[in-house]
Amino acid sequence: MKQYDKDGDYMDPATRLAGLLVTEENAASRKRIIAIPENSQDEMFELTKKEFL
Repeated sequence: MKQYDKDGDYMDPATRLAGLLVTEENAASRKRIIAIPENSQDEMFELTKKEFL
């Protein structure tokens, strides 16, 4: 049980961080490209531009 946190998520023994385990099941979805709505793209662009300036 030392390998799991209080929420039941597996913790990497090397880093002690949860949620970073890559298995065959999630390896394919890790590099998948997803569609992002145009309004979200515009919002991210404006926020990034504002922080940059």
